[in-house]
Amino acid sequence: MKNQYKKNEILNLFKIFISGAVLALLLFTVSVNAQQIINGDFETGDFTAWDVTGPHSANVVQYQGSWSGHIQINYGHASNSGTPNAQWQMVGQSLVLPDVADTLNFYMAVSGSNWHNGGFVWIMDADSVGTYTRLYYTGGGGGNAQTYPWEFHQVNIEAWSGRQVSIYFAGHNSNGYGDHQCNIYFDEISVFPTVFDTIPPTVTVDIPNGGEEWIGGETYDIQWTADDNIGVTADIVYYSLDNGANWSIIASHTGNPQTCEWTVPNMPSTECLVKVLVYDGGNNTSYDESDVVFTILANPNQIFVNNDFETGDFTGWTVTGPHTANVVQYQGSWSGHIHINAGNASGSGTPNDKWQMVGQSVFIPGVADSLNFYMAVSGSSWHDGGFVWIMDADSVGTYTRLYRTGGGGGNAQSYPWEYHQANIEAWAGRQATIYFAGHNSNGYGDHQCDIYFDNISVSPLIPDTIPPNVTVDVPNGGEVWTVGDTKVIEWTAEDDMGISSDSVFYSIDNGSNWIFIAAHSGNPQSSDWFIPNTPSTQCLVKVIVYDGGQNSASDVSNAVFTIAADASPPTVEVNEPNGGEDWGTFEWHNITWTADDNVGVIGDSIYYSIDNGGEWTLIATHTGNPQTYAWQVPNTPSDECLVKVKVFDASGNCTNDISDDNFTITYVEPPPLTYAVVIKQSTYNDPDWQAVADALLARYGGQLFIWENSLNEVQNDVGDFKPSHVGFICEVATTSPSFVQNSVWPFTR
Repeated sequence: MKNQYKKNEILNLFKIFISGAVLALLLFTVSVNAQQIINGDFETGDFTAWDVTGPHSANVVQYQGSWSGHIQINYGHASNSGTPNAQWQMVGQSLVLPDVADTLNFYMAVSGSNWHNGGFVWIMDADSVGTYTRLYYTGGGGGNAQTYPWEFHQVNIEAWSGRQVSIYFAGHNSNGYGDHQCNIYFDEISVFPTVFDTIPPTVTVDIPNGGEEWIGGETYDIQWTADDNIGVTADIVYYSLDNGANWSIIASHTGNPQTCEWTVPNMPSTECLVKVLVYDGGNNTSYDESDVVFTILANPNQIFVNNDFETGDFTGWTVTGPHTANVVQYQGSWSGHIHINAGNASGSGTPNDKWQMVGQSVFIPGVADSLNFYMAVSGSSWHDGGFVWIMDADSVGTYTRLYRTGGGGGNAQSYPWEYHQANIEAWAGRQATIYFAGHNSNGYGDHQCDIYFDNISVSPLIPDTIPPNVTVDVPNGGEVWTVGDTKVIEWTAEDDMGISSDSVFYSIDNGSNWIFIAAHSGNPQSSDWFIPNTPSTQCLVKVIVYDGGQNSASDVSNAVFTIAADASPPTVEVNEPNGGEDWGTFEWHNITWTADDNVGVIGDSIYYSIDNGGEWTLIATHTGNPQTYAWQVPNTPSDECLVKVKVFDASGNCTNDISDDNFTITYVEPPPLTYAVVIKQSTYNDPDWQAVADALLARYGGQLFIWENSLNEVQNDVGDFKPSHVGFICEVATTSPSFVQNSVWPFTR
């Protein structure tokens, strides 16, 4: 476990060191401007308040049960220096140390290749910029891949008490070789002693505070008042479109700005709130929300969400394909960018799974005649150019080309940043998806290119003053729906120019309060609903629909319906091991069971015991009802072993079953280490990267697994192989934090 404590529980000026043994009573005077490390536990899930520099990679990952800072030192970028320079990877934060500061406290762990250079902590005084003093070093690989476990460390910083400094967690590759790679993890960073501030800050949201009507796509100032007895150190600003049921982040700040510019998303709702969460240096927090809901109106001049990419990412857009796409600074602002690599030959002049596509589904107004955008393309000799496609919602898979720049023509023809208009009259009044796209027709290196696009809009647009109509059809009163069932909510909606979106809510108190269910673009007129565990006889459903002219309408079930509790527990029976089996340590065996429920099993937990049920150890948990689990038997020999499976339904009913009799876990020698090397096909096509993969296989043995578009393609094969270690070979462009957190981490689990 990490060393965690709540400062507002410490009533005297002392600190209990978990790693030490003794308490010291500390009486001291502190500088008014003294600061504590902000986001020292990385529980924001990112590097908020930290500065990241260097040519390797750094992100925030789940490690030792919570978010931790992570630096990955790759091959290349030889530093040739024992002190930080531009080739070092650095994660740092500037702060004023308390006058009485004596130690910097943190956790760190390091693992890597044979000769890795280890993990470092440096400090730099603000009056001596560029001069680093090393506070801590784990040690390196030593030729045998020496690892350094997750441990608590304290380093002396008395020499910098009361001064402005920057503290850096860092790593480097001294010679750039592959056997100098490593991973550095760090967390729970604090300075001691410091001000034990038990008084939380105060905050009040001033604008928007209820009743405002803000137009999607326009920019407004969110304002709040925040104060603290010592000082507000940071804040996070959120918004909700469903009266607080779900929150999305707008921005975060260090210090206490008390204002934030917000470009309002073009997502109409009458149930909007803003929330501001503020922090002080003692890790105390407070938050406030708008007193009453405000309204976001649809912007008739902005059909697309995030049409200018000023979010800095592809919010509102869907990205598919085997090449790469990101949002970059181009022509003075954020722009969409597609990079077409070598490999992944499309073999087709119309989109297929080898095309790189950035698309958004929109309702095109009935008077629309043109799609407007900027585009530029440059690339290799025979690049295939930049494309714009449209796909009607009623003809999924059928693409119509709206625009193409032209290709490289054998002489790397480029196409400058210019404004374009494409005719879309044929799709006026319809739901369609617009795609900005590119491909490599034959997969050759001379077909690579970069496509930039921005400022996407539809014209002309005229005011729509006629509201839509909507009627809730099901449930409309008298129905009895059971917790855990999936039912279809149905409604009828129409508008003179077309429905653009909807929001669906339910109430369990006859309409006094509403809970968000779902929102849709277009006009689906139905929504699947997993009935929640909220039994009541006073239930209603409400549907709000919107058109493209800021108009909305709503309807509610004519009478109440019932959400009935499910009183019947599920059934479960352990099939294997059920007694008498002899399973060897480190072997893989399938635990199997049979489970059923009158509505449905929604999850399970699996345990084992080595003392005939005296104590139970968790093996795994699942959602759904898999009824099987591949278990690598632990090194816990015993002849009094049992397995227990506990299953749940959506109403919270649960049942468990245990092996009918004991089975045996017998010690056997552990199997040899097995390695799975996982690489993307386009990366493997590069001879240099292929050499890296071949070198790993030559050194460690094992098996190569190649994926095209998703790691899911090889997950089952890797699972069947049952490796003891998995190595991922990825180009730097692929190894984004989202790829690691959303793809690599779940894959390894």
